[in-house]
Amino acid sequence: MLEATFASCVAEPIARVVLVTAPAGVGKSRLRFELLRRLARTREAEPIAMWLGSGDPMRAGSPYELIASAVRRTLGVVEGEPAALRRQKLRARLKRGFADAELTRMVEFLGELTGVPPEGDEERAAPRRAAGSHPHGRSDPPRLGGFPGRRVPPSAPC
Repeated sequence: MLEATFASCVAEPIARVVLVTAPAGVGKSRLRFELLRRLARTREAEPIAMWLGSGDPMRAGSPYELIASAVRRTLGVVEGEPAALRRQKLRARLKRGFADAELTRMVEFLGELTGVPPEGDEERAAPRRAAGSHPHGRSDPPRLGGFPGRRVPPSAPC
């Protein structure tokens, strides 16, 4: 089933997501390893990239944490590094696929998603609060990342 899903993604211009859940120790990591090994053997001419993410339901912006962690891992952005270094890593990796006109916009967007503040806003890089919490007891509308500005409409898919 996993190989067939992958084949359909290659054959059709449609993205697919596969979610594998099971208790610890059942073999989820082994399944991923074996799938990648088999696909690599059959597709030697075209390398395969697998983006891995993990979520934390207690983290602010948790609906987006799964994709945010996958983007951070793939782009080499490590939480806890200085904001300027994380922004530099984002820009360097994104420069491979985006022209200058789109690059700044993509760095800003993915920076917001992954917790990298815009240039000059390093003070906003403080740790995020739990989802929905506010220092004065108010509940703010959800945001993509931990920074004010772009708000997610209530009807946005998560």
